[in-house]
Amino acid sequence: MAYVGGKSKGAEHIIAILNQKKYNNMPYLEPFVGYGHILRRVENKKSYQVSDANPLVVSLLQGVQNKRNKYPEITREQYYKLKPKIGDTSFKRAIAAFCYSYNGKEWGRVYISIIM
Repeated sequence: MAYVGGKSKGAEHIIAILNQKKYNNMPYLEPFVGYGHILRRVENKKSYQVSDANPLVVSLLQGVQNKRNKYPEITREQYYKLKPKIGDTSFKRAIAAFCYSYNGKEWGRVYISIIM
């Protein structure tokens, strides 16, 4: 899935540098993880720490990482109720914002016509 502003197009160049042997066993810090196009390909680091300015991205990735929830089924009505809840950073709202939106764009046009 594409993430608007993501690093997927430049990933190969970045990964080639980060995975050089001289950087093995060093801590890895990524300040703008997005959908993790770089993170999931970085190897041989002492530790991995990532963050993102978008709390919904963080909630989405933590929910997937922790396997605390299955992907919730979200109806069109629920999608439009979750969208304006600005302070809500729940896993369900994060799923609606990215996974039920067109092309992974946060709150892009609704892409849930099959769940009615």
